[in-house]
Amino acid sequence: ALALHAELIAEELNVKEVATSLDETALVTLHAKANFKALGPRFGKQVKEVASEIEVLDSDELHLLLDGGSLTLPGGATITADDVVVTRRAQDGIVVGAEGNLSIALNCALTPDLVSEGTAREIVNRIQAERRARDLHVTDRIRLRWQSDDVALVDAMTSFGDYIATEVLAESVERSAEPLPGALEIGGAELTIDVTVADGD
Repeated sequence: ALALHAELIAEELNVKEVATSLDETALVTLHAKANFKALGPRFGKQVKEVASEIEVLDSDELHLLLDGGSLTLPGGATITADDVVVTRRAQDGIVVGAEGNLSIALNCALTPDLVSEGTAREIVNRIQAERRARDLHVTDRIRLRWQSDDVALVDAMTSFGDYIATEVLAESVERSAEPLPGALEIGGAELTIDVTVADGD
């Protein structure tokens, strides 16, 4: 189901990619502790020994339990998933949520390209606000001129110029050598713009 609707999920969650796998070991490491409420009545004084053996189970063994299997420990105790409390520790830069045998991992590491794309999205948002402030019709096409001395803003405007043009309905996007009348503050830096209606000017 996840693979079939990966594109929809990515769009709704505003993520770059949705990948599915039957193996979560690249994202998390599994660790287990004894469920003493389940084990205590069965093993009595031996429960501490059983708990020690549970704590050293590896990920493959824990996955076997989570998939509904049972496991016989070195001391002879047979356990199932109800006998353990499994936790997942995420790899660096990854946030993980889990329920049962389903894990969802969000890679939060920001690459330069992702940062630049985020800046481009913010530029689009601010230009759309400028369109609304000028009472432009949603179908009005514009010409956009811009100027900035900020490296990050220049990179976003040049790398994602086509995306920005499409989103704000700009027939042309041109860089100016001089500052322009409309000033936008984005991420602590200034982007100046000039927006004109493309039709009938």
